[in-house]
Amino acid sequence: MKPLNQTRRFSVLLGTLVLWSGVIVARLVWLQVYQHDDFVAKANQQQQKSSQVPARRGTIYDRTGKPLAQTLDAEAVIADPQLM
Repeated sequence: MKPLNQTRRFSVLLGTLVLWSGVIVARLVWLQVYQHDDFVAKANQQQQKSSQVPARRGTIYDRTGKPLAQTLDAEAVIADPQLM
């Protein structure tokens, strides 16, 4: 009678593991196939964001305290390499 009892326990254990694995696989398929677009949209909202950061630089002084370089507001900056 012991071999029959062990066979039954093994069958129940194997059935439980197969069922548990099936549930996990079904959940993975649901998340990766059917919910893919939702997760891509959420990831894009969390990871990709544009913002402007004003880059104010400090004034550079020479040894006598006179400013050598400072920040000035300008619409556009153009440099002609031949004149430099």
